[in-house]
Amino acid sequence: MRFTQTDLYKPHIDSLRAIAVFLVLVQHWFDTALPVGRWGVILFFVVSGYLITGNIQRLQSQNLPLAHLAFQFFARRTARLLPAYYLLVCIWSLVSSQMRSDFWWYLLYGSNFLLETRQHWIAMTASWSLAVEEQFYFVWFFVVTLASRHRLVFVLAAMLILGPVCRYVYAVQANPFGQYMPWSNLDALAIGALLCVQEMRGFSLPSRLRPWGLGFLLAIVAILIGLDWAATTKEALSPLAIALLCVALLRQAKNSFRGLVGQLMGSPSLVYLGKISYGIYLYHMLTNALAANFAKIDVPGMAQMFAGQSAVGFVVHIGLTVILAALSFHFFELPIRQKVSRHFSTKS
Repeated sequence: MRFTQTDLYKPHIDSLRAIAVFLVLVQHWFDTALPVGRWGVILFFVVSGYLITGNIQRLQSQNLPLAHLAFQFFARRTARLLPAYYLLVCIWSLVSSQMRSDFWWYLLYGSNFLLETRQHWIAMTASWSLAVEEQFYFVWFFVVTLASRHRLVFVLAAMLILGPVCRYVYAVQANPFGQYMPWSNLDALAIGALLCVQEMRGFSLPSRLRPWGLGFLLAIVAILIGLDWAATTKEALSPLAIALLCVALLRQAKNSFRGLVGQLMGSPSLVYLGKISYGIYLYHMLTNALAANFAKIDVPGMAQMFAGQSAVGFVVHIGLTVILAALSFHFFELPIRQKVSRHFSTKS
């Protein structure tokens, strides 16, 4: 099955990204009882696993030597992800001594290992998920290009098992920072990748889930999360249950939602927020830190506006974050990506 860029891009998938980043923002601002931010990250992982696998397969269809494929893949990933990330790291390093002392951890995308090593929160805690994705991309390219399709399915099956097992081990050890390690998130990434691989093999799931089917899946996920299991078992299996729901939503988004949900998911505003969701995720860490400082200013109403749980502060926080992300996307990230794309277009 030959993939094209048009095949891979679906507006409703961008809308899923917008929903995912919104869940993260809600969690970090309101500190909700339900781990909705974690659910948003799982959705990001599922989508990433699907799209990255498709991108690698599209490159493979060019029948170029492995070295050329690797150069194209990593150059495009670099242009897509590193400029805005390193810009944020440099800005934060100017004002944070902790950031400066841990600079090389962030520079090498090792913040998740830093969390597990230090066993306490760090300057850019939320960057752990970006580190996991970078680590996954680096290894996954070679797995997909070197393994046969038959073996690739077995690799994915092993990843589906390994993720929950690792989370269970860390939970037994009472190590909450273990959930940020790459092997603890393999199942979410594998589920998205498996959907792509199965499509390549010609095995297609039903193009749409009927309402009763989606409701049934939601009920199963709710039961798995709500069961009065031991904390260790719940920590191991709950993310897998959420990932299963996310891949169902991804499958639906790939074929476009219908009805009222389809109109909402196809909203230009929501699709646009999905396009800049990477920047929103990045810069919300900075605006969160700014809000915490504003909350300390002795000005009437200022503390109330920027204190956690403040709805007004949340709206201001989202607005500022979206503005920063949009400016970064159009005037910094996109020009770099376009330059890299033009370079490879002239080479082909």
